[in-house]
Amino acid sequence: MAKEEHLAILQQGVEAWNQWRKENPGTNPDLSGTNLSQVNLTGANLNQTNLRRANLTEANLSQTHLIKAGLEQANLNDALLIEADVMRADLTGASLNKASLIRAKMSGAKLYRANFSGANLNGADLNGAHLNGADLSGAYLIGTQLVRANLDGAKLNKAHLWGALFIEAHLVETYLIEAELKGASFNRADLTKADLSGADLSFVSLVQTKLKGTNISGCKIYGTAAWGLELENTIQKNLIITPDGERQITVDNLEIAQIVYLLGNEKKRARIVAQVQQYIEHNENKA
Repeated sequence: MAKEEHLAILQQGVEAWNQWRKENPGTNPDLSGTNLSQVNLTGANLNQTNLRRANLTEANLSQTHLIKAGLEQANLNDALLIEADVMRADLTGASLNKASLIRAKMSGAKLYRANFSGANLNGADLNGAHLNGADLSGAYLIGTQLVRANLDGAKLNKAHLWGALFIEAHLVETYLIEAELKGASFNRADLTKADLSGADLSFVSLVQTKLKGTNISGCKIYGTAAWGLELENTIQKNLIITPDGERQITVDNLEIAQIVYLLGNEKKRARIVAQVQQYIEHNENKA
């Protein structure tokens, strides 16, 4: 349980709290299990504070410092953590339904099985974060950085991930069904056995990406960059290679998608075939 003296100091306001933290640098406050619903803690120093199972629903934690804080199983539904510093904090099993974490710093945070459904993480830094088994269904991660993050077993169904960076991230057995992934980068990411069926992969970068046993059926792949893929047992049916507004053309092989799209254009077909033949002959002569 929380220490009553720590809670009493916090109730005096952020200024008094931060001054007390400054004067007691060796003390790690205990606010576990406390009811802090709707409290305004903007700019508070909560680094290494024990907030396990605390009720922080609708609390304002914008620009708050929560480095290495313990927030296991805390309730942060509808809370504001805009530009908060949550690096290396532990939010295992925490609930953050519809919370706002815009531009929050969360690199290295432990987010195992956390619930971020409907949350706004646009522009957040989740590099190296542990999101194993987390629920991000319907969440907004536009422009979010997830470099080397671990999302094995996570749910990102219908999530909005435009321009997100998943470089070298782990997404083994992750669910990205009908996710919006336009312009996202999965270079060198591991998507083994993930389910991306019906996702929008338009303009996505898939360079040296592992897609072993992955389901990408029904995905939109216009403009997708696909190089050096690992496609053993990949399920790839009805891949839509045309942009919105054009007559829909589908293929069942990601690697030949661009060739089929280009050859489907009568004006370009003859020129492309002639150029390919020219390159083949040129390289044969060099050999």
